[in-house]
Amino acid sequence: MQNSPDYTRFLSTAAARRQPSAIREATQLFARSPPSTISFAAGNPNVALFPFKEATITLKDDTTIQLDSSDMSKALQYLPTPGQADLLEWLRKLQVRYHSPIDFKRYELCVTNGSMEGLSKAFELVLNTTESILVDSPCYSGSLDFLRGFGANIISINTDSNGMSAEYLNNILSQKSKSEIKSE
Repeated sequence: MQNSPDYTRFLSTAAARRQPSAIREATQLFARSPPSTISFAAGNPNVALFPFKEATITLKDDTTIQLDSSDMSKALQYLPTPGQADLLEWLRKLQVRYHSPIDFKRYELCVTNGSMEGLSKAFELVLNTTESILVDSPCYSGSLDFLRGFGANIISINTDSNGMSAEYLNNILSQKSKSEIKSE
């Protein structure tokens, strides 16, 4: 079996330093524990004290979604960091069904609240403050706002019908040394 590539060299300094949180580890352990377990480690509230017993949600097409007490307990409780196991399994099956990824067992899913949360996580994962990043011009304003606030050196590359203009990219990169691009 072929070894998986080592992508750790692409991590930002902050991302490379991160270690799993003890509370997150305790939450994962608690999620696998019997229902009678009372955990004081992660601050999980007693589900019997949740104010909601069940919920029915009606969609615009009059489809209804019923959340029973078991579903509500899961929805209102702290979850392991990767997310709600049933949802992640459903999303994995969806990926396989529609995208047929090769060797999907090697990959994990990351569910975010929207595009900016996903983009900010990706930028923070691979980019150090003051490092340069090449972006299309025009570029999504939300990305630019985040990158400016992050302190990144944004280098805009003109685009043509094929994406980033290879000629413009070559021109920009040939004018700058590696150190200039890193510190610009």
